[in-house]
Amino acid sequence: MKLLLKIIAVIFVLGALGGGVAFYMTAELPKVANAFFTAAKNGDDTTAQSLLSNGFKLSTPYPELKAYLSSHGLDTVTDSSWNNRSFSGSNGKLEGKVTTAKGDMPLSVSFLKSDGKWQIHGLSIPAAGLSTG
Repeated sequence: MKLLLKIIAVIFVLGALGGGVAFYMTAELPKVANAFFTAAKNGDDTTAQSLLSNGFKLSTPYPELKAYLSSHGLDTVTDSSWNNRSFSGSNGKLEGKVTTAKGDMPLSVSFLKSDGKWQIHGLSIPAAGLSTG
C-alpha cells in the first residue's frame, strides 16, 4: 500500500512539474498576442508588424491585414482570455476568446519562434453556424 501511494505521489509531482514547465514555456504567447492587438487598436503599425513572422508578412500584405482586423473588430480588442496554449518546438498556439466592440469571439493564434522571439504566424476565427461533414 505504501509503495502504491509513493508511486501515485511521484506521478502527481511529475505531472505538476510538467504542467509548470509547459506554462512557463508558453508564458510569452499571450503577451505577444495582447501586445499585437493593443498596437492594432492604437494604430501603431510599426509595433504590430514587428510582432508578425516573416511568413505572415510575406503572405499577407499589411493593408490586407488591417482590413481583416477592422472587418472582424479585431482592431478594437479590449480583453482576451486564452484558455488553451501549447507549443511544440518552434511552433506555438493560443486558443481562447477576445472581447471587441462587436462582442466576444473565439480566436486561434499560431506562433513561430524566430531568433528567440515568438511571432504571430497566423490568426483564425473558427467558423460559426452549422457545419456539414
